[in-house]
Amino acid sequence: MKFSIFARRSARKEYWLSVAGLILLSCLLAIFLPEVTSLSNALLFPWIMVWMWRLHDIGKSGWYAALPLIASALVVLAPLAFGGKKILFALAGDQAVLNDPSAPYELYAFMLLGLVLLIQMGFTAWLGWKPGDPAPNKFGPIPV
Repeated sequence: MKFSIFARRSARKEYWLSVAGLILLSCLLAIFLPEVTSLSNALLFPWIMVWMWRLHDIGKSGWYAALPLIASALVVLAPLAFGGKKILFALAGDQAVLNDPSAPYELYAFMLLGLVLLIQMGFTAWLGWKPGDPAPNKFGPIPV
């Protein structure tokens, strides 16, 4: 069996410790490097890796980690389909749009980001709740 960082399993305890570490790291980045515009992009690869390892432990393909990312992208891009370019500008932080009194674009952007966070947190919680395979599977032996 070849070594690969993708082909492994993660028990629930290791998973929750990894999740806690990623949350702590994102908080530290927000405090000490507030000029970083997109913390989610900086930690996207580690999140996907943690999700993949946990998916492997429950016997699922790591490609399922793409589901919450696709759902989040659809939530953010949906306003564009309905002509809501100003909502996307609000998400990008355009002050002219955010200060527009004709519509609460700031509230819409906040709601979209909240929905994205809910999708991500829901998937993270589901993976942590779901028990792993009790026997070795195609992704490796039972994690310790």
